Amino acid sequence: MLVTGGSGASLAVFADDDGNPAETPLESLAPDGLMTPFGASSSFLTDQSALHPLLLPGETYWIGMNAPEDGLAVWNQTTSQAAASQ
Repeated sequence: MLVTGGSGASLAVFADDDGNPAETPLESLAPDGLMTPFGASSSFLTDQSALHPLLLPGETYWIGMNAPEDGLAVWNQTTSQAAASQ
């Protein structure tokens, strides 16, 4: 993710509410200092969970991203294959 116009971007994980994100996030993260410039190579980003929500296999979850009011956030796509570690 790239953020311009200052820090303050956030990511959140939401449960599914009948095909839409639930109103309240299960977890919110502020990845300031973890991001690389747009288009630059980077390793996978990791962050620590404060709430440790239980995510169940087979369930649908939503990931939301917000940028600061005066900024821009861009989600870089990766073509690498990786498995999440537990």
